[in-house]
Amino acid sequence: MLHKIVCLALVLISTGVAAPLAPQGFSFTGVNRFVTPNGDRKNDTAVFQYSNPQDSSGTIRIYELSGRQVASIVIETNTTFTTWDPRGFSNGVYIYVITVDQASRSGVLVVVR
Repeated sequence: MLHKIVCLALVLISTGVAAPLAPQGFSFTGVNRFVTPNGDRKNDTAVFQYSNPQDSSGTIRIYELSGRQVASIVIETNTTFTTWDPRGFSNGVYIYVITVDQASRSGVLVVVR
């Protein structure tokens, strides 16, 4: 068995072909952390960007620092971004939690007018 693995590795190295060890899944690529919902069309919404090659579904939950959930956004299949519009929410710091396929990632958003 070890011989077969070594031979496969040598073939991949010699041909320059990279074989994935696991299926490529959801990958979060970023969000604008400072949101200024003042109507000037510049950073009025938080834009969550990601790569979703397997069309996994998931959620983005937004929380106040007190821990109260203020928004829940569904990550749709066949999309590369999702937005959150904080109009109607107070200035302040918010926590986001992205959950896809039982994996989570969190971060901070600041809403400033």
